[in-house]
This record gives sequence, structure tokens and C-alpha cells, in this order.
Amino acid sequence: MQSCLYAGWVRHRRNAPVPHAFRYRLCLLYLDLAEVPQALDDEGLVIAVDGATRRLGLRRVEAIAVGGVARADKRPVVVVDLLLDAPWSDRRELRVVRLTSTDFDPRALAPGAQPEEAFRAFLSRLIEQSGAAPLPDPDGARGLPFRAYASLEEYERDVLGLSPEGSPAEDPSPG
Repeated sequence: MQSCLYAGWVRHRRNAPVPHAFRYRLCLLYLDLAEVPQALDDEGLVIAVDGATRRLGLRRVEAIAVGGVARADKRPVVVVDLLLDAPWSDRRELRVVRLTSTDFDPRALAPGAQPEEAFRAFLSRLIEQSGAAPLPDPDGARGLPFRAYASLEEYERDVLGLSPEGSPAEDPSPG
């Protein structure tokens, strides 16, 4: 589980020909695309990472963020972020395990005849077992209905509280 959101600063200064300086916040997403859920049981979520399996104890998860994200020329994807650090915390680096609906069959993890039904059951079980804060709100995090976002950047700004520059936006704490 290597996915992370990194926040920091970019700084530039020059003295000639005219003194000039600037500094702005920056946010980078490192996404380990190999993180795929394999099983969900009472002990946590088993995730395949680069050919190995690891168990994520769900009590480590501070918040669970869920959103339907539009993609150019493709079907929308549901993004599920398991945040090991709450976005409203003082941490400069948010540790995130990102799952996407296109990477696994939820029927292997939760009951449901249809994939959407199983996906909602999977989300409900994640939230219940972890005790994590559901984002953007309890219904949206359970897909009742999924909140829709025009882009991944919009989802990260509105749900995780990140601006395009990586600085904190509105307080996304549950309310």
C-alpha cells in the first residue's frame, strides 16, 4: 500500500535583472495502480500489491471518501479512498489507499446479485467495520446515490479538501 498524497511548496527567487520571488503550495498524487482488493473479513481488507497480499486493518482508516468521477471518452469510475490520515488533520502528507470500481468485481467481496448492489454492500461494510468518517456524507459514501464529479481534480477538491495547488480548501470534516 504505497499510494499517497504529497503536499509541499515550490519556491523560486532571482536577483537579476530584476529581483523576483514566488512561493506556492503543490500537491502530488502517487497512486499505486496495483492495489486491488482481494477479500474483506473481520480482520480487515486484503489487498494485492505488486503480486503480494497485504492486510489493511480497517481501524487504521480515519475516513472513507467515495465519488463517481467522469472520464473523457470512457465510462465513469467510482473512486474509493481509504484515508489513513483524515484530510482535516495537520499532516502534510495524506496516506491514502485508492480503489477504483474498474479494478475488481465487488461480488467477490460482498453479497449482491448485481455489481452495483454488491459495491454498495462492500462500501457499507467498510464504513461499519472501520468506524471511519464517511465522505462526502453518509449517503454518498454508501452510493445512495453516488455523488458525481466532473473530474478527479474536482473530487479531490470537494471531497478531500485539496485545491489545485495542494493547499487546504474548505474544511471537509464531517459535520
